[in-house]
Amino acid sequence: MNILAVDLGMVAFGYAFTVDARVWSGHEHLGGWSRKGYLQSGPYAGERAGMRYVRFREWLAKIPPTVELGLVAYEAPYLTTGGFYAVRALFGLETRLEEFGAERDCDVRRIHPATIKKHACGYGRATKLAMVAAMRAKGHDVEDHNEADALALLYYVRGTT
Repeated sequence: MNILAVDLGMVAFGYAFTVDARVWSGHEHLGGWSRKGYLQSGPYAGERAGMRYVRFREWLAKIPPTVELGLVAYEAPYLTTGGFYAVRALFGLETRLEEFGAERDCDVRRIHPATIKKHACGYGRATKLAMVAAMRAKGHDVEDHNEADALALLYYVRGTT
């Protein structure tokens, strides 16, 4: 079964997917760069607020329709911090991912972050560095914690489906 796993984030998201048992992974930026050169959670300077969703939808559209996905899994947004803007942004991304799954006629699963961390590291409150180390130990050249989380999610759902 072909699987897409996504770790949603306000500034960037990680992804991992299997197609014919081969694994690909990476990360993409959704936020913008401020005029001072800092990565920010909002849009690029001068952009409208909805551009993060446009970029996410464009990325999803790059997955060819000929790839038959059986499952789209994503890490449930962790919403204890960040305020209204974070909740709004993450639920907006979550909605687009669920829409993508519906359009592709595949199952969509929302997995709690602690479940993913426990499966990858043996501890439900594992740090970002621990997650990166765990995925590197599996032979992946992980660039950031978003990609590591998506890979860990992929391994989790492969073991439970």
